[in-house]
Amino acid sequence: TYISDNTPELNWTNVTDADGDFIVYYLEVYNDSALTEIAYVNASVNETATPTADITSILEDGDYYWRVLANDGTDNGSFSEYFNFTLDTTGVNITLNSPSDGIEISDTKVNITFTATDTYNLKECTLFLNRNGGEYSNGTDLMNGVLHGIESSGLSNGVDYNYHVDCLDYLDNNATSSEK
Repeated sequence: TYISDNTPELNWTNVTDADGDFIVYYLEVYNDSALTEIAYVNASVNETATPTADITSILEDGDYYWRVLANDGTDNGSFSEYFNFTLDTTGVNITLNSPSDGIEISDTKVNITFTATDTYNLKECTLFLNRNGGEYSNGTDLMNGVLHGIESSGLSNGVDYNYHVDCLDYLDNNATSSEK
């Protein structure tokens, strides 16, 4: 599961206590699947109507694993199975490779190349070519960290064009390149 909120709400289904005792949960969030590097702990999450939930403190982008332990004040239960999520709050990094800024091209078409990288889940990029106040866009399927080219044709000689690339990851973290 991918999450884009750096204070994620984690929730779980309540346990059934045989004696009907009030339940308090112990929540652990780890940075590793071996459950050795604690990132967040809340030792007293009071049970609410199902589901019970807790909002973590601020976490950094990365992979997390979490579990809960129910306690009725007399007999501790066992930990739940662990669940995992990936936190991704950053946008895509875009590098415009060519053409260079200010270059004059005498052809009516140009191949614009760029590299887009995202830590977790690159979705799409769109080229925006500004010409005479109008805007042309073209989407492309992408591979992370690979040089991509989009050919734009129908250009006019002697006209100044600017371009930029917008990219999106699967959590809708958006990034826009500088304009050339």
